[in-house]
Amino acid sequence: MVRATQSDVVPSLTFRTAWPLAWLALGLAAHAQDAGPAAQQVLHGQHLRRVFSQPIVRVAVADEAVLGFELIHDRELLLLGRAPGRTSLVLWFRDGSVTEWQVAVQRDLSLLRAVLAEIHPAIRVESAPDRDAVVLRGTVPDLSYARAVAPGGL
Repeated sequence: MVRATQSDVVPSLTFRTAWPLAWLALGLAAHAQDAGPAAQQVLHGQHLRRVFSQPIVRVAVADEAVLGFELIHDRELLLLGRAPGRTSLVLWFRDGSVTEWQVAVQRDLSLLRAVLAEIHPAIRVESAPDRDAVVLRGTVPDLSYARAVAPGGL
């Protein structure tokens, strides 16, 4: 039995599996009563429209190479995950309130997860929190599963 005691980070380029640069799934909550968590995950390559209860007067993104935005009108914001990475988003509202999020733009790993589940259901895949890479976790019965997942080595 092979047990991963430490996270194995494998750059996404080592995988020969075709997986799309997928769907944007930013869960930004609407202002005030719908306020969500301070950390958000966004998938690369899609727009997401958000409507807010208060008029937005200003928007700032720390790294626009990672996350783009367009203010459609004063209560509607269109977001785009441009590249894998981390950045912050700040919204200022007419009533003087400010909302801040830490945003991680990540690749869509759903196809990779499905393929790995076919190899062995205990294999989990996540985006690395600090780089454009994937993290594989789990326990498999023997090394043949690990070799099937990462033929170039872990």
